[in-house]
Amino acid sequence: MEEANIHLLIVEDDRSVASAIVRWARRRGFTAELALDLDECRRALDEGSFDAIFVDLRLSNGVDGLDLSADLIAEDPERPVVLMTAYAGLESAQRAVGIGIFEYMTKPIDFEYFSNVVDRAIAHRSRLIASRNRHVEAVEEAHDQLLRAFEDLQEKERLLAAYGDIARLASSSLEIDEIIDNVGRHILQAGIFPNLMIALVDHDSQTVQVVRSLVHTKVRDGVVAPDSVLTLTTPVVGIPYPLDDPHILAVTARTGRMQIDGERLDDSAGVETQSKQEVAYFIPIKAGARVLAVLATASRPEEKSSMISQIESMAPVLDQFAGALDHARLYRDSLDYGAALSRINEELEREIEERKRAEEAVVRLERLGALGEMSAGVSHNLNNILTGVLGPAEMVGMLTDDPGVLREVELIMTSALRARDLVARLHQAVRGEADQLGSVDLNRSIEEAVRAGRPRWKDEPESLGRDV
Repeated sequence: MEEANIHLLIVEDDRSVASAIVRWARRRGFTAELALDLDECRRALDEGSFDAIFVDLRLSNGVDGLDLSADLIAEDPERPVVLMTAYAGLESAQRAVGIGIFEYMTKPIDFEYFSNVVDRAIAHRSRLIASRNRHVEAVEEAHDQLLRAFEDLQEKERLLAAYGDIARLASSSLEIDEIIDNVGRHILQAGIFPNLMIALVDHDSQTVQVVRSLVHTKVRDGVVAPDSVLTLTTPVVGIPYPLDDPHILAVTARTGRMQIDGERLDDSAGVETQSKQEVAYFIPIKAGARVLAVLATASRPEEKSSMISQIESMAPVLDQFAGALDHARLYRDSLDYGAALSRINEELEREIEERKRAEEAVVRLERLGALGEMSAGVSHNLNNILTGVLGPAEMVGMLTDDPGVLREVELIMTSALRARDLVARLHQAVRGEADQLGSVDLNRSIEEAVRAGRPRWKDEPESLGRDV
């Protein structure tokens, strides 16, 4: 501390002694003020501040310098108080030590010694102030550390809650698209990633394809604005990469290891970044050793370490996401298998039905064959019998001119011919041959039917005494 900045207060009721001390202090370059009694002392303290105070042991009006010194020390422990007395005694010295007096000086004043006391007092004050400042700084640093720890704890609690929500959303559906939408949007809304691309791995086709790419509309210096909204970028969605492609997305899906690219990726990579220089991270989502999906995000280069720590802390959530995708894939496969089994069952039922119809057709054919053979035999026998009827009837017709007999002969021949036609039609029906259509003489058919039925409608009723 410079001497010009040292401000002293001299509390002395002897004006001549006090004036001498003040004059000497001012010649040394100190700022010194005089207080002749307690009231002036209090007024000086109210109006200004002092680096050291010199107090006479015995002041006027019965004021005890030790009591005043005790009050001054209590008011400001860092400000040195020096006791001056012309009546040094053991008791006053002990009390001075007890209340924390910095120095105990006897009168008459040795100004060289007084100067040394001032120097020591100011040095002591400086040490106390420095110690206090260090203590305050330490307390402030400890407070800042506690505040940062509290903020970190709050952030961790928020992230844990977000992780819990993500895990719950991942397990709340068996539809892959719904899982991806829920998890992707919640990751961004929770501020875990500033942007996000999701690609699915198809091991059947050996490709990895971008299915979602989400970004915030308002991000400045890596910070998402409160009014920012999520938007889906479509140019990169739907781009497939073969698993053996050298593209970093395919490398991640093929190797199952996180890939970090220090340069900003072009749009075909599927990561929408906010600046020209950003670090891109490609994170495999695995169920066991099988890569099901790849997440990609980006950050500023100075955030690389914190982003990697963030990704590592998300490992349990990403495992939950992988499990949800795997369950959804198995569910989808089970539905596909069920649909395939249903189609196979339907085809089997159709084949069984067709086989039944074929078997029935074979049975019918066999029965028709047997019936055909039987009908052929019956037709042959009946035709022989009818030949035995027609021949004699024709002979009778040739041997008589009796009209009545000729009518009976014609009736016999008509009935026999009808029987022959019936046998022929029966044979054709059994063999499956189509009937030959032709014109019919309706009047003649009616007359033949009347004559053929004559024994039933005329002869029999008449023999019983009834007339039709």
